[in-house]
Amino acid sequence: MSDTAHSDSRLKSLLDSRFTLLSQWRRSKASTTRPARAARRRRRLLTFIVAISTAFGLALPGASAAQAATTGDIANLALANIGKMACSTNSLGGSYYLSSCTGNGGQPEFWCADFAKWVWLNEGVEDTSTLTPAAASFYTYGKTFGTFSTVPKIGDAVVFSNDGTVSQIHHVALVTQVDSDGTIETASGDWNGQNGTEAQFASTSHVVLNAPAYSSSPGWSPSMGMYLIGYVAPKGAISQSVAVGSGGAVFENGEYHVFGVKASSGVLYQNTWNGAWSGWQNLGGTVTGTPAVTYHDNRLDVFAESPNGAMYQKTWNGTWSDWNSIGGDFS
Repeated sequence: MSDTAHSDSRLKSLLDSRFTLLSQWRRSKASTTRPARAARRRRRLLTFIVAISTAFGLALPGASAAQAATTGDIANLALANIGKMACSTNSLGGSYYLSSCTGNGGQPEFWCADFAKWVWLNEGVEDTSTLTPAAASFYTYGKTFGTFSTVPKIGDAVVFSNDGTVSQIHHVALVTQVDSDGTIETASGDWNGQNGTEAQFASTSHVVLNAPAYSSSPGWSPSMGMYLIGYVAPKGAISQSVAVGSGGAVFENGEYHVFGVKASSGVLYQNTWNGAWSGWQNLGGTVTGTPAVTYHDNRLDVFAESPNGAMYQKTWNGTWSDWNSIGGDFS
């Protein structure tokens, strides 16, 4: 069997198992599990479809497999390191987080940016070589590559300042959850260290989940004790805006139809499996939020919100239609 055929076979097997798990999840939605925890579990499950497509080299056109990580992957890798320290073995089995343990003259350095860069780097984010151990380098990255905004998305870096000015940006965290009410949870490296020298603080701090969820609005953040400046999206990552069944992936008539949104542009892509993967097809548009997909009578319908808040529909019935506005204001 060729490497490509072997990968396709393994991917199909994994998709089959995930759709089985999804069915079990649907039957258990009435569980008494705490809503926030259950929602996080569902999000992790629902991002698996695109995540494994990436893992098997099914990248977006013009991108390598490593470049096509999902923003859900970024969040999950950050969360996998909760509780670890500057000199810990990281969740991937390596030593530390880049120079976290040795960057201060052989001692631990302030390492929130080391942690955030390490996560992005290991998930294939583009142009991470421009990032440094300084938290402000993430702000510079966002401005340089046009990915800075004041609206959070999962996988974004969020930068904080001591006094509200850009010149005093001294902390960066990664967005791991965005709730419907606009609040967020983040993962911070180098958090809650002991006061003293840089080495003293950095050697006693941890990767921490900043929870419960707090306001995502720029300005003073009582929860974080700093000023929230804004958000920096990772270049080359597919946005975690893919759901299963009634969302961004469907299985019908022996075919898988998987949809992903390019984080940097909002363009929607589709990949279809029918014995082999077709490759990612550009469907155009500028999508925000989570696309919903239905499949009925050999017809696919995709519904997605545009940046102006209107809902749009795109239909496949032998060929893809243009995007058609169906109105509304969901901004």
